[in-house]
Amino acid sequence: MLQSAEFIIISGLSGAGHTTVLRAFEDNGYIAIDNLPLPFLLSLRELYNVPVAVSIDTRTLGFSPDTLMKTLTALKTHPIPSHFLFLECEESVLLTRYNQTRRPHPLSGQDLKRALREEFELMRPLRAFADEVLDTSHKASDQTSLWVREHFCAQDPKIILQLTSFSYRGGIPPQADMVLDGRFLANPFYESALRPLTGRDEPVQHFLERDPLWNDFKNTALHLIHQSLDGFKKRGRSYVTVAVGCTGGQHRSVFIVETLSKLLQDKEIILGVEHRELKKIG
Repeated sequence: MLQSAEFIIISGLSGAGHTTVLRAFEDNGYIAIDNLPLPFLLSLRELYNVPVAVSIDTRTLGFSPDTLMKTLTALKTHPIPSHFLFLECEESVLLTRYNQTRRPHPLSGQDLKRALREEFELMRPLRAFADEVLDTSHKASDQTSLWVREHFCAQDPKIILQLTSFSYRGGIPPQADMVLDGRFLANPFYESALRPLTGRDEPVQHFLERDPLWNDFKNTALHLIHQSLDGFKKRGRSYVTVAVGCTGGQHRSVFIVETLSKLLQDKEIILGVEHRELKKIG
């Protein structure tokens, strides 16, 4: 793990994963800057006293391997450590990626294969100049993100957990990674004294806590969430949304989210709570 490298310059072959790598640095606490014009690279180092990752490739204004190597050499004299990461990928894989995305190569006219080979020759001196080379040919994006975390992050970043209550009438939140269904619990809506209240109110909470199915569900949900967060974190995920639904989104789902939020307080988790239907009624 390169704990002291706080200024990362990323370059390499187009299509080799610049966006994925830069996003991984950003998720791990770096200021991430894409396609910065080369003349600004040296002055950028003076602006920040926090970790910075900059991606530079053949799209960059004023790009040339010689200019970038001179800039990298100058950065090596700076008291804050810098690290040059070069991304590469097999030609056959790059051809597949470009054919799938249908994005033009920065050097392409009409012959993609020729453009890839021209860029490979152009970037060859930079590859030899790199502190580290990452071949993304056979890495999925989450594997690449995990590689960045393991090599450059002094501490494991906290995972962001968003708990959201919702009504099935309005549909499942599209951002949900996991959905829990609270409709099996007794419905406070049918209790006249509880109907105008919400799952945040103590009378509703006491009512639902007496449901004989509640404790087993609560313990199972907590175990499932903890296990899933561990797995997501190992896969390089930094943001997870757990949505809890019920019929109206006012009582049971709100109660479950409020209870889970109290039990999931953890120094390794940044916790957010949202009640979608309650927001609509103010």
